[in-house]
Amino acid sequence: MMTVVTRRALGQFGEPVSRLMGARCLIFVFLLALLLPLLAVAKPCDSCKVAPDSVRRAAMMVYHVKPGVDFLYEQPPKSRYYTFPVKDFGGYFKTTFTKQNIPYIGAMVIATAFLVDRDQQITDYAKHLGDMWGLKHTNKQKPVIKWSLKLGGRPVDTPLNFPQDLESGMYFLGDGIVHSGIAVGLWGYGKIAKDDRALQTGTQCIEAILCTGAAIQILKHSFGRESAQVATAPGGKWRLFPSPAKYQRHVPNYDAMPSGHIATAMATVTVLADNYPEKKWIRPVGYTLMSALMYAMLNNGVHWASDYPLGISVGYTLAKVIDARSRTVLVDPNGQHHAAFIKSTDLAPYTAENGAGLSMNFHF
Repeated sequence: MMTVVTRRALGQFGEPVSRLMGARCLIFVFLLALLLPLLAVAKPCDSCKVAPDSVRRAAMMVYHVKPGVDFLYEQPPKSRYYTFPVKDFGGYFKTTFTKQNIPYIGAMVIATAFLVDRDQQITDYAKHLGDMWGLKHTNKQKPVIKWSLKLGGRPVDTPLNFPQDLESGMYFLGDGIVHSGIAVGLWGYGKIAKDDRALQTGTQCIEAILCTGAAIQILKHSFGRESAQVATAPGGKWRLFPSPAKYQRHVPNYDAMPSGHIATAMATVTVLADNYPEKKWIRPVGYTLMSALMYAMLNNGVHWASDYPLGISVGYTLAKVIDARSRTVLVDPNGQHHAAFIKSTDLAPYTAENGAGLSMNFHF
């Protein structure tokens, strides 16, 4: 008589991997990634939407994006490069913490709590899939340029790394180098080609990367959550407000919540998609790459699934706030386009039988 022994995969802490539960939760994570932008806590306008005769700025470039809708851009003023943190964070808090956003904040909190309760199961199943697909649970990157900064009198290595294998390449999709490269490329092209839309989009990407990075670091230093790769308890321990010295000496012990990679990726995709709405492929491709990134970070133990909702929300909301003050949208109910370049405007008073007002003339 033959006895068949079935061996079940074990998770990080010796618990059997529940494949059905893990698969369901993993599917929930990716659906959440697609739906969360709709539930983002801030709902700022996409930009300043106005009628054609209400434009007041001179020397704006007009881009036709769809019938009856044109985007107006001008070169960002020099002051923007050092005043943006105050304006961006001010806009973020002003548009986020309002009564109408309470349902969205509640939805994000509930989604995060649901995932926290199942984090270990999701991570174990993600690694089980990695084993089945032949993916390693490591992040193998090779430093191309080595340099360091001094923080608090201590040298902090900040090398320029590039991935060496597939799983590391998936994780690299959320690296600041990738998004900074996109931002600088657009900014440089805009300067050379005198394309104000590309210039403004590159500037917005830079702002979004810097502001998102700052916000995420403040949150990471507040939550102090263990990464999955160094977890000493299922789901990782939470050590609120760790000292900066401890945090810097043992970063993986404190920097899981929220995910900076996913926040930066969401911010970049949102800025690009909002400024180039006629490029219908940006969001599908961007969200697909973000899904690969989210799986990679589960597989290599850098993040838990519950680290994603807040990161996605921060990145999306900051991108929307930055975009809202960077361009003007002309909406023509008759579906007409406008001239490609507004050279100047004249504003003058006028009187009529029924009253007085202001007259505006456009010169093209």
